Amino acid sequence: MALKEERNSEAVIIPIVESLGYTYVGTEFVKKSENGSELIVSIDKPGGVDLEDCELVSKALDEPLDKADPIEEAYVLVVSSPGLGRTLRTEREWLWGNGKKVDVKLFAKTDGKKDFVGKLVYSGGDSFKIVSDDGETREFLKNKTASVRLHIDF
Repeated sequence: MALKEERNSEAVIIPIVESLGYTYVGTEFVKKSENGSELIVSIDKPGGVDLEDCELVSKALDEPLDKADPIEEAYVLVVSSPGLGRTLRTEREWLWGNGKKVDVKLFAKTDGKKDFVGKLVYSGGDSFKIVSDDGETREFLKNKTASVRLHIDF
């Protein structure tokens, strides 16, 4: 994970995204072996984002990111929706995921299973809570969790 590059670029990205009326969800810097790297900026708005939203934000970020030069190596800027099945990694992403249905995968079994599904109702510090469809509330420690991602209903 390239946290330094993500943190360095957020100082430029967040104010611009929010000034345009979008919710900033997160940034991910992905190193590609052959084709350089990608700086992926995820945005959201009520009802979801479309290609025009992504293009608008991309154009607004392009010049300020070039001027600030927060990343030492060459990269391609990608602006997208958070996507189906997005993994919650940062505190900002946890806050954005609050109230949404998530899939929880644990490193070790709890009550005989490692996978849980429920609505994220709390996230703070080292733990989070979900409420399953049957109304059961469960609390998990983040460091005991392999992943928490948005649930996809088929």
